[in-house]
Amino acid sequence: MPQGSPLGPVLFIIYLNDICKGLPNGVEIKLYADDVKIWVVHKNDENVIKLQNTLNKIVSWSNTWRIPINFDKTYVLYLGKWNSYYNYTINLENLKSVKTIKDLGLVYDNKLNFSSYINQIVKIGYYKSLQLCRILKCKNPHIWARAFKIYVRPNLEYASQIWNPYYKNQIDKIEAVQKFFTRRLFTKCRLTYKPYVERLNYLNLQSLQMRRKNIDIITVFKICKGLSNVHSSDIFEFSERRSRKHQLQIKHQHQSNINRNSFTIRNTNIWNNLPSEIINISNIKHLKRSLYRNPELLEIRTRGH
Repeated sequence: MPQGSPLGPVLFIIYLNDICKGLPNGVEIKLYADDVKIWVVHKNDENVIKLQNTLNKIVSWSNTWRIPINFDKTYVLYLGKWNSYYNYTINLENLKSVKTIKDLGLVYDNKLNFSSYINQIVKIGYYKSLQLCRILKCKNPHIWARAFKIYVRPNLEYASQIWNPYYKNQIDKIEAVQKFFTRRLFTKCRLTYKPYVERLNYLNLQSLQMRRKNIDIITVFKICKGLSNVHSSDIFEFSERRSRKHQLQIKHQHQSNINRNSFTIRNTNIWNNLPSEIINISNIKHLKRSLYRNPELLEIRTRGH
C-alpha cells in the first residue's frame, strides 16, 4: 500500500487490531498508529509480572506478524514514589528507563509535573514571538494580535487539559510570553504604554490562564453532554442530590497533594457552580461566547504588569 494513501491507515489499524486480545486482567493498553503503550497500577510484584508477561505476548505477536519492535525506541517510565523499578526485558535485554518521555507532542516526566514540557513550550513561544516581531512591518495592532493567536498561542495551549499548571511560577512563566509579545506590539505599533490587563482589553485578548480554564470547562461540557469520545462515567460520577444550580452536579473525589490539580478535581467546583443557563446551552460556539463574556464564572483574577 503506497504511503499516504487514504486506505493505508485503516488497513494498518485492522492489521494491529488483535494485539489487544488475551491480555492479563489489570493491564491497560493504548494504540496510536504504530505506537503501543502498556501500563499497570500495582502495589505488589504480582502485577509487575503481569506487565512483563504482556510485553512477552506483544513480542511474540510482533514476531508472528513480522512487525519488529524497535528496541532503541522502547522505554520504561516508572511512576510513583514506591515503585519497585522492576527490570522489564525484550528478548532478555533490559529496556532503558527514562525520567521524561515524549508522547503525541507532550513531554511527561516521572513526577507528572510537566515542568520540562512547560519550559519547552515557553522557549518555543518566545522564539516564535521574536520571529513575528522581525517579520511584521504593519502598524495595525489587531493584525499583530491575530498573528499571535495563529502562530504562537496554539503552541502554548495544546492539550492544556492534561498539563494545566498549579504552581504560580509555572503559570507566570507561560503568561510572560503573551505579556512580552503585547509589550513589543505596543512599541512596534507606536502605541502609548498600557499595563498588561489594559493591553489585553485593547486587543480583545484573554489571559492565557483564563483561556486554559475556558478550555477545561468546555472539555468538561463536551464530556458531560456526550459530545466527546471520552465517556463521562470513565472520569466523573454524578450526584443524585438535587441542586439549585443544575442537575449535572459532579461528585467530589478524595483530594490529596498528589491529585489536587488533576483535571477532574480542579474543575468540579467551578462546573457545579455554573448556572443552569450555561449548562443547558446546546451549541459549543454559544458556550465559548458566554464564558468569554462572563469570566467571573470561572473565578480567576489576572494581575497586570
